[in-house]
Amino acid sequence: MRRSLGAFEDNFETYLEECVCFSVRYLDRHNGGFHHTYLAKGATSEVFTYILENIAPMWRDLLAEPYQRYAECHGPSVASLDSVIALISRIGLAYCLVPTDERAIREQLAILRPNHRR
Repeated sequence: MRRSLGAFEDNFETYLEECVCFSVRYLDRHNGGFHHTYLAKGATSEVFTYILENIAPMWRDLLAEPYQRYAECHGPSVASLDSVIALISRIGLAYCLVPTDERAIREQLAILRPNHRR
C-alpha cells in the first residue's frame, strides 16, 4: 500500500482518498480481506468496534508522516490524527459493507473537499 501511495505523500487530502480507494480494491481482491471473517460472524457494534480498533495502528503507521507535514503547513486548525484515523476507518468500513465502484467512491469523497477541483 505504501509504495502505491508514495506519489501522494505531499498532498494529504489526496493521500487519504487514495488510501480509501486502495483499501477497498485490496478488500475486493482478497474476498473481503481482514474484515470478512469478523463481519461474517455478525454485524454488531462489538464487531465494528473491534475492527476499528484493530485497524487503527495500521492507519497510524501509514498516515503519521504525511499528516505531520500537512499539519505543519496548515497550522493548529487541522483535525487531530486520531480524528482523521477514526473517520477514514469508518469510511473504509462503510465501503466494505456497502461496496461501490472506485469512480463513485472518488465522487463521494469529493463532497468532503468542496474547494478541491477535479
